Amino acid sequence: MSINRWIILSIAIYGFICVLLYLFASATIISVVFRLLNFTLMIAITVFVFYRKLYPTTKKIMHQEELKKEALTIRQDELIDEQKQLKKKMEAQDQECQYLLGKIDKWRDSFDERQRRYKTEREQAHMRSQKKAEVQSEWLGQTLAYDHIVKEAVDLVNEDLKKRFSDKKEQQEYIKQLVNFMRKNIS
Repeated sequence: MSINRWIILSIAIYGFICVLLYLFASATIISVVFRLLNFTLMIAITVFVFYRKLYPTTKKIMHQEELKKEALTIRQDELIDEQKQLKKKMEAQDQECQYLLGKIDKWRDSFDERQRRYKTEREQAHMRSQKKAEVQSEWLGQTLAYDHIVKEAVDLVNEDLKKRFSDKKEQQEYIKQLVNFMRKNIS
């Protein structure tokens, strides 16, 4: 049954009750009945207005709020999933950073070790070079001294031999023996 029919039926019943009360009831009863009927009528009008005007709007607003709540719940779940994925990515990046930092530390240690080794090798090469220069200097000094001593000794011996020996062969033999003797004693 539609609401319009309810309204017409309600008005008809109200009119019929009014006529019956006017004809058969006392003023006090009519007053009480009309108060009850008016109260019932006010409740009916309030319910009618609520269901006609306010209920659809309220129902629509409640439905929209439920949809918003569902959308927010879905968005919250999506954000939680994104947060988990971002956390996994951050952990993966942290692991990669730690791996790369380890590599950098190893490279730095290797580089430092190589630099220390190069420094040690340069120092050793410098020391060898100095020793070699000292040995060469000593060797050169000995050689120069030897050459100088030999030349002077040869000259002195030649003069002495000329005085002592008149034969050339004897002179040469004596010089060779003297040079060999000097070589053994100087070295």
